[in-house]
Amino acid sequence: MDKLQLEKVIEKLKSREVKEWSCRGNLNDPEWWPYLSIKLGGLAFQLSKNVRGNAIRRVSDYFLSVAIEHFVIDSQGESSDKAGEDIPIGCLYNYVYDGFKSLRQEEFIGRINSFLAKDDPQPSMPQFKEVVDKLSGLEHSMWGKNSYLDIGTNFTTQSHGLIFTVGTGLDHKLVKDRKYHYLNVCNYEDDFLMNYKNPDPKSVEEKELCRLYNNLDRTLHARYNHELKEKLDALTSD
Repeated sequence: MDKLQLEKVIEKLKSREVKEWSCRGNLNDPEWWPYLSIKLGGLAFQLSKNVRGNAIRRVSDYFLSVAIEHFVIDSQGESSDKAGEDIPIGCLYNYVYDGFKSLRQEEFIGRINSFLAKDDPQPSMPQFKEVVDKLSGLEHSMWGKNSYLDIGTNFTTQSHGLIFTVGTGLDHKLVKDRKYHYLNVCNYEDDFLMNYKNPDPKSVEEKELCRLYNNLDRTLHARYNHELKEKLDALTSD
């Protein structure tokens, strides 16, 4: 694309409603920037952003690629080290990102408040304790246990368009790695995720999540082992 054609494409893309775009990545992670894409006129457009540098100088790289049937045929890039600098691809990325994040966050808040059975006239992101208390009160049959050789065991349940995952991680900031517990809440679209954790063993978050994790581990371990015995007995019976 030449400069004039690029300007026309950007204007065309900016005229589309934000909800027409799709996202690959977490819109709620300040460390990583997701890919934003849309199909228009038989073409697939993808926006991406990367931030590099240090505390003294940080540079934002923006890219717009165009593909036909997954084959990228053109890619344009721009870089800026000045916040708010008027660069077309960067402005388009930030416009779509901000609008799409606002849309997903509003949906997310609505879903989690519905899960909590809260009828709030001015919905806001619920407190950590509210979510954990609600999860602790769910029937154990609503949970699934997932074990992986490389990342250990976690527990998941789905409700009201959200996926709740309780698991463990390692805090590498100390000389000796220390295990902590986390709660991830993700929407079904897999593009907006809240992560609750606090590696400090004395923190409220760690104590509450450890209690929930251990309770699920005890209960589901017994359930799955009982089911295993039943199935093995049925399989090996004459």
